[in-house]
Amino acid sequence: MNSTFSSNFSETAIFQTLSNVLKSKRPLASTSSGKSIYSSISIWAYELLNTHIDPTPKKYISTSEACKDTGIARTTISRYLDTHVPAKGLLLFSKPLVDINSSFNLAKKNSEELTLDVNTSKQVWVYTVSNNKVILVNDQPFCSRELTAKYLGTTHRVIRYSVDC
Repeated sequence: MNSTFSSNFSETAIFQTLSNVLKSKRPLASTSSGKSIYSSISIWAYELLNTHIDPTPKKYISTSEACKDTGIARTTISRYLDTHVPAKGLLLFSKPLVDINSSFNLAKKNSEELTLDVNTSKQVWVYTVSNNKVILVNDQPFCSRELTAKYLGTTHRVIRYSVDC
């Protein structure tokens, strides 16, 4: 998410970070108190499917509740809120959607324009060998590299460089 600045005698190039792109997709809004409009609000989470948006959202009374239920970090929720950019397959809004078809088209367009795959958790299969048998640890893959690292007592970086993805 770091921005890159490069310069030479003839030109200067500044590349936008994903955070800046998400900010640009958020509708303009202001509050009279100067507080963030996203501080204590309800969140509507819609599942983005291949052909449509599930019209029945899950409503959360706070960012904390949404964070706990979806597994999406609080800062990620605040960055993706009202942007029509999916986070873990969910579209997050501070108000219910009015035009689901337009929102679907916008979400698909945004997904195509941005490289979001790098931000998606990757499943990791961990095996052990016991009595000449290869056994999947926990009988299922880990949901992310982070959980794998915690289980193995190592760092995310070691898992990322060690795994054949």
